[in-house]
Amino acid sequence: EFAPRSLAVADELGLAADATIARRAIGQVAVAAGDLDAAAAELEQSRSALAELDSRYDLGKTRYQQARLALARGDRAALDAARAEAAAIFAALDAARDLALVEALEG
Repeated sequence: EFAPRSLAVADELGLAADATIARRAIGQVAVAAGDLDAAAAELEQSRSALAELDSRYDLGKTRYQQARLALARGDRAALDAARAEAAAIFAALDAARDLALVEALEG
């Protein structure tokens, strides 16, 4: 309920970075609800925009969520790619907590 409203406000105000975070949250909820196609769409929109914004930390967080999505789908190639990119980002940023979450993903 809150993430879609946050997305609407961010879009209305032209807050691109905030919109990517809202899209990631919507994607996370969709994964938890089992709506994997909706999750994929939201997370990919978040990833694409974050790459353009050069927001490395948030890109790592979105790639981590895409890895979780790939795990739910049983897509080993997508899991490996998303996990590797997220791990590289978090290692470069010395984001130990986030790196540990990525490394803990089973696959």
